Amino acid sequence: MEMNTEYKRFKYFSRSSAFIEPSDHVIGHSLVLLEKNGDNVLLPHENVSKVFSMAKMFKNILELPSVLQDTKHYLTKLQNSKVFSNFTQGKHWKSKLTDKFTLPIFLYYDDYELGNALGSRAGTNKLGAVYCTIPCLPQYFYSLKSIFLVSLFYTNDKRLGYKHIFKPIVDELNSLESEGIVVNYGNKEEKVYFQLALLLGDNLALHTMLGFTESFSATYRCRFCKIPKNVSYTACCSDDTIKRTIQNYESDLQLNDLSQTGIKENSIWNDIKNFHVVENFAVDIMHDLLEGVCMYDMTIILNKLILEYQLFSLTTLNNRILGFNTFGAETANKPPVITLEMLKGKLKFSAAEMLFLSRYLDMNKNIEFQN
Repeated sequence: MEMNTEYKRFKYFSRSSAFIEPSDHVIGHSLVLLEKNGDNVLLPHENVSKVFSMAKMFKNILELPSVLQDTKHYLTKLQNSKVFSNFTQGKHWKSKLTDKFTLPIFLYYDDYELGNALGSRAGTNKLGAVYCTIPCLPQYFYSLKSIFLVSLFYTNDKRLGYKHIFKPIVDELNSLESEGIVVNYGNKEEKVYFQLALLLGDNLALHTMLGFTESFSATYRCRFCKIPKNVSYTACCSDDTIKRTIQNYESDLQLNDLSQTGIKENSIWNDIKNFHVVENFAVDIMHDLLEGVCMYDMTIILNKLILEYQLFSLTTLNNRILGFNTFGAETANKPPVITLEMLKGKLKFSAAEMLFLSRYLDMNKNIEFQN
């Protein structure tokens, strides 16, 4: 069959159960300025998002040969392991479980620019995307290929309200939790249920999704607790008395004061059964640590060890990094040569390179430390 045009390709794939066509979800309506018969006129416009069915995606995945069986075996292996390596091993997920076979869902949200981010039209074609994954699939299956698109919308449509944008996703998540899907494998069929486990994203995306303040210079800028900004500069220990809870969240909603609560609006994600935004314990390791704290702290640590204490030289460190035995994807993550200028300023590494340095610096063997 010829597949030399987009139409023919879609026609071919639509005959396959592997093809999942998105549905249109109306976010709202607006007026757009268009040229008609030489005049500029305002015409009504329907703002829509594209939404893909998670139920169909998960059914296709779990009906692949041995995937459901291997997922169960992997979950059993995780529960019997003393090494904490998966979300399903934690108390938070276990507290959500019932007697039904339930799999967790991670959702990830971010915006991306299709055009020139520095151009005069920046933002015009900016899209928001929501992705999903099942974090306990067998390890041979768990890769970038197992991250699936759930929704696409124009970022500018957020002015119509995120509640309207995310509503179809919330509705389907509730359906997946209460009704589940039927998975056919071999000569058997089994009911599988799903629960939203975590919403993921960078700090701005999470605060936007969850309805918290989008200004990180606000007095109450943390989504986990209500520590004032001026206190957070010097705080070294967490204070359980100021952690956000469902109870004080509801009280803050009644107060309806962003400056005093850090809450912008009641999040639509609270409409999901067994989920609340104050219990969404997801952090942004890339921006918080690898491109944040580690960039500054590792610079100071290396400065002390090399320049002040002179425990080893910069040349020795660079040679050790260059000759460090790695395997797999780690090989590409070795940081570049560290210069003296970097030590006096700030290390400029990618997140993956900083993770490599932070993880393996203490394995720099055979260096004499004279105390």
